[in-house]
Amino acid sequence: MSNTNIPLPSMHQLLEMFPGPSSHPRRDEFTISPRRPSAGWLQRGGWIDGGIDPPHRYFSNEKMTATRKFWTGVPEFPPLPVPVQADIPMFVPLPIEQISPAAEVPAEVNVPIPPAVVEGHNVSVQMIYSAQVTGPVSRGSKLITKKAKLISSDTIVLEDISRAVFVKRFLAIHELEDKFAVGAISGPPFKMYWTGSVGGKAGATTINNDRQFSVALAALLKKNKCVCQVGVEFDVDKMDGFRIRTRPILALDNSQDGEDELESGTQVPHIEAFSDQTQLHGAIIIQLKAKWACAEHQGESGGIGYCYVSATGGTCWPQQPSFENMGLCCGGY
Repeated sequence: MSNTNIPLPSMHQLLEMFPGPSSHPRRDEFTISPRRPSAGWLQRGGWIDGGIDPPHRYFSNEKMTATRKFWTGVPEFPPLPVPVQADIPMFVPLPIEQISPAAEVPAEVNVPIPPAVVEGHNVSVQMIYSAQVTGPVSRGSKLITKKAKLISSDTIVLEDISRAVFVKRFLAIHELEDKFAVGAISGPPFKMYWTGSVGGKAGATTINNDRQFSVALAALLKKNKCVCQVGVEFDVDKMDGFRIRTRPILALDNSQDGEDELESGTQVPHIEAFSDQTQLHGAIIIQLKAKWACAEHQGESGGIGYCYVSATGGTCWPQQPSFENMGLCCGGY
């Protein structure tokens, strides 16, 4: 029977069915609320009907039965369904692995580790060079030339190495391998010593050719390279003859008669000692001398003179080409 088709009772009917407190002293147990219970409560019952607002509370089973009978005509609530118990899987413990006694465990085999292979010898290279430093105050704090040292080290494989390759290797440690060349027969000179060598660092002999290098290398290779420290010492100031030129000399006209250039001796000037501007002026001065030679006017110390002749050929200006009057000479040229 659906409770939606039951008409709601009027207030007069409710008062006749459930009299007031003067005629019914137990109103709290049997007085039915005029509000219709919720459909959920009519199906399941309960001490509180939370399906209506505000919720309604019941204080006894008799009151709940009377309320349901009033609204549905049936006092009893339908029985609640019996919950079906889900199948709970049984826990099956894993089998315990049987551990063998300690006596049956095979002994650990210790495999020897081979010693690390050391590639090459540790070579310490000392470069000696001239440096401009400030002199003492008593001499006016002028710049003076003083020998300075710079030490760097690296690993070099010395087995079956030649003198030329060894020189390039230790020059490369100071980044000088492209600044100096190795002589085919000898040079550049250097000193080599090692741990346990005769004389040590102070008594190291100078190596200048292949024979000297091969003798020293044979003695060095007899030492254990793991504990053998090799040292090399070279002086940059003694290697000028093996320096590689990085800037070409300005070409001059070979058809002109020029002065002989100093090509041998201990005071041969090097192109690196002059600035780019000085090199350019020097070449132009030589060309001016060849073009403006004058037989009438002599130069310094009675030498050949040089004169500038105007375009008309009527004026002869004696000149001594130098850096001071380059403007005049170049203007006439």
